Amino acid sequence: MDDGSGIGDVVPSLELDMDRVRELGLIQCMIRNGVNNPDAIFKMVPNKEISDVDITNVINYLLNDMNKLDTIISIDDTKLALGECKVFDQIN
Repeated sequence: MDDGSGIGDVVPSLELDMDRVRELGLIQCMIRNGVNNPDAIFKMVPNKEISDVDITNVINYLLNDMNKLDTIISIDDTKLALGECKVFDQIN
């Protein structure tokens, strides 16, 4: 939806539990590979075609515009996290 509320089980709300996301430290992997864990609070389809720059921009939007946090991640942060996706995939 235009207000960031998501679309049921297909697209999760943009108002994520950011403490949980930071705990995982791998939101980049969630965006690229989706979330399909039966224990997850939301499901998300993978987006294998999204660029590292676009992933970084989406995360900075979520952190700053949607959640009013004063946090910026860099493209290097995204590339580093994407390199660790195999760890995330084991719990996903």
